[in-house]
Amino acid sequence: MHILQKIGVGLAVFTWLAISLFAAKKEATFDSESLKYKTISDVLISPGGELTLIAFLTPYFDKEDPHKSTWRTSFLITSNKRSSQKDISMEGPADFYNLQWAPNGKWISYISPGDKFLSLWIISLETLKSQKLLELDHDIHAHKWAPNGAKIAIAQRFVDKNNTTPNQIILTESTKSYSHLYVVDVTDKLTIGNNPTQLTSEFLYLTSANIKSDDLFSWSPDSLTIAFLSQSAADLENQTSQISTVDIKTGKITSLVNEKGGYLYPLYSPDGKWLAYVTNVFPEKKKVQNNSLEVGPLRVCLTNVEDHQKRCLAKTYNEQPHLLNWTADSSFVVVSESYRTLNQVYKLPVNGKDPIAIFKKQDQLIKSGSFDSKNDFLVYTVESFTEPPEVFIKSLDDEASKQISHLQEAPILDKFQSEVIKWKSKDGKEIEGILILPEKRQRGKKYPVIVLAHDGPNDVWSQQYVGELLDIPINLLELLNKGYAILAPNYRGSTGYGLEFRQANFKDLGGKDLEDLMSGVRHIIKEEIADSNKIAIWGWGYGGYLATWAIIQTQLFKTAVVGAGINDWISFVGQTSDPELWEAYMGGYYWDDYDFWFSRSPSLHLANAKTPTLIQAGDGDYKFPYYQAMQLNYSLTDFKIPNHLILYPNQEHSFSNPQVLLEARTDLLKWLDAHMVPSSSPVILEENKK
Repeated sequence: MHILQKIGVGLAVFTWLAISLFAAKKEATFDSESLKYKTISDVLISPGGELTLIAFLTPYFDKEDPHKSTWRTSFLITSNKRSSQKDISMEGPADFYNLQWAPNGKWISYISPGDKFLSLWIISLETLKSQKLLELDHDIHAHKWAPNGAKIAIAQRFVDKNNTTPNQIILTESTKSYSHLYVVDVTDKLTIGNNPTQLTSEFLYLTSANIKSDDLFSWSPDSLTIAFLSQSAADLENQTSQISTVDIKTGKITSLVNEKGGYLYPLYSPDGKWLAYVTNVFPEKKKVQNNSLEVGPLRVCLTNVEDHQKRCLAKTYNEQPHLLNWTADSSFVVVSESYRTLNQVYKLPVNGKDPIAIFKKQDQLIKSGSFDSKNDFLVYTVESFTEPPEVFIKSLDDEASKQISHLQEAPILDKFQSEVIKWKSKDGKEIEGILILPEKRQRGKKYPVIVLAHDGPNDVWSQQYVGELLDIPINLLELLNKGYAILAPNYRGSTGYGLEFRQANFKDLGGKDLEDLMSGVRHIIKEEIADSNKIAIWGWGYGGYLATWAIIQTQLFKTAVVGAGINDWISFVGQTSDPELWEAYMGGYYWDDYDFWFSRSPSLHLANAKTPTLIQAGDGDYKFPYYQAMQLNYSLTDFKIPNHLILYPNQEHSFSNPQVLLEARTDLLKWLDAHMVPSSSPVILEENKK
């Protein structure tokens, strides 16, 4: 079967059925400029601060077997100082997680598939060869070196399958999955000294919450204790957790932080006196509408290791800090977070005083990589609309920075006009968005516009390079090169604008956030930027829901592209792998408020829609299951609304196969080119009141 299995259902009287049920192999190629782009996935400073490890991805296309198309990983190790040392380049593993330096700076370790299970691998800088260090009888999904380099802590994941048979298919990860913490000895000759020692018991698990593996546990500076996020057996099915410590010699487990709530990133201070962590539990917190870890307010708090006394540090602008590290003198905690269409890095004083912004004058997008707690150096990537990302290094106490990578072959794109714009929404709230024109603005010229609705809802459009190879089927550079302008609004619910703004769509999904988007469209029409006869809406995930909801409210859009959207809220919450998040947004369970859940479901209002719609989804997407796409296709077809559904095999919410990604982008462009034509009479911007 061809890599793309296409499903097209509808009435033959519409010309859009020229797209076949199963498409023949087609010539689809990346834009030559975007093909040169390198996706930087990891930036890690070495323990001594002399080197930086950069991992980056490039697409590989297998012409004989498209199923084998994948992303190739490369490692670059570069010097942070002016020296004669040459850069070290090597091919990286095909699939890896949890990349890190060994404390001696001579080895790089990571998690990657073994013979049967995810295993621990290592690369020696002397030989530049990788070897499997440890494979167990279940997946290893995280690891961390002890500071003295003599031990490695590992997290091993187990899944309870007692009630399944070989003929059953498990569509989502069991809620009864759990992890245990182990420790192994490592010799100087890169051998495991003995069998792993289990540190957590059957009654106390490493937390199974949806948390990045790197952030589950950390070693004390003396390598004698591990702090870890834990759950009791009774709490495995919710997001509540606690922070415990385990003595490596005795195996004694102590509960360090046990207030009911959520915790992230436990990290010891260099002097060993404090444990820092991020939490949604702090004394002065007011009751909020949505207290999930993804959306609610978070703070960095400290617990004294000796007497267990707790105190919280000053709040950050967005109240969603990501803990990077401590400064060498244990006086500050370093965090990063979204800041409007950019990012910011802060030093948080342990005395509770206000955060100190590291980047004083920001006009580019900073994506932090890692922070060296011994020498107070930060390595990070910098990019802008026109310039692809490269890696820089700076001291926290010095405004000057130095570029240490020259990876990109992708060009500087100065032919476009890119800017952050503002407008007032229907209720007067100021909204920000990104406007990109395909050329320098020409007075009197109006442009066809693609309006982009982001995922989340708590994602954000940032000032990233327009040629970036996203893992969803859209590329801004391709749209711009075809002459389309782009409007990317950061409507209510977007992160980066503070807690109140992020919570402003509580129990109002598809309400004021859609008004914010539509007000942005009105703004660029009023400013005579957009050709009102040539405006399309595109969305992915939650943005796909907004795109569907928009074509019910207005006939302004010439066409819509719905990617992995939501058609019916009640069936969706029973299909998604993350129902708790959406119940938090909706204010409770659907059986407590049927009317509201029904009222915001597009499926009940599609009789109002008239807009030709392309529907795209991955058939392995558990966050936004493709059943919703099939429902939308069925409903639009029943109402005789031109539409086309394409399901992409073996792709999750983020696409993993670059060949599939490429062809999905080609499908998008062909659809837009076929439907973005002017109508015979102007379209009046007026919401459908039915």
